[in-house]
Amino acid sequence: MKNNTITQNEMEKTFIGALRTRKEVRVFGQLQENTNFRNMDDVTLFDTLDILKELHSQANEVYDVVANDMYDHDIINTLEELYGAEEVNHINTYNWSSPISNDLDFKVFNSDDSTFLYVNVQNGYGDIRSGYLLSFIFEFDLVEDWIYLFEDISYKGFSIDNLSFEFSLFGESGVFDVYDHENSEDVEYDVYIGDFEDCKDYTVNYNKELKKEEV
Repeated sequence: MKNNTITQNEMEKTFIGALRTRKEVRVFGQLQENTNFRNMDDVTLFDTLDILKELHSQANEVYDVVANDMYDHDIINTLEELYGAEEVNHINTYNWSSPISNDLDFKVFNSDDSTFLYVNVQNGYGDIRSGYLLSFIFEFDLVEDWIYLFEDISYKGFSIDNLSFEFSLFGESGVFDVYDHENSEDVEYDVYIGDFEDCKDYTVNYNKELKKEEV
């Protein structure tokens, strides 16, 4: 695995080459739109590539294991036998409908002094149970809880007129904390609204109610 280290620039090129080059893709033999081009510009989603790049910037080493199938036990054997690491968690962002452009399946391994994230990236279309095209292992200094590695990259937001919509990587897609930044007040917390068009409608309706109150 030591021979498979990958730079952030190389990882980005690999990601784009695999997922963001073809306008159409085949799903069960049928051509359809490659949704990766739409998802990467959706302000209500986290861009998976951005998450990978941020993890890379924190990691001590990053290994390219794209050539290995995500179910290939050789990788797990390597982590267990070469590094003395033990699997302590298994996470898939699809399980809670995470607001992310490409779902991630990752296993967390801890050794005496390191934490490893064995990350597999779903292609963004087709059956969620398959199509994990990219695989990387991120090696960090040992952390008490893997979620600490995502602390600085797990919140995002956007504004429409006077409202800000904030959401979490570890929340459900379409769920927001809404804040009126012109009036400096919270509107709603952890509320399901939907996609960007729904957020626009929400803003219009909110401001209509504000005007009624002012009359």
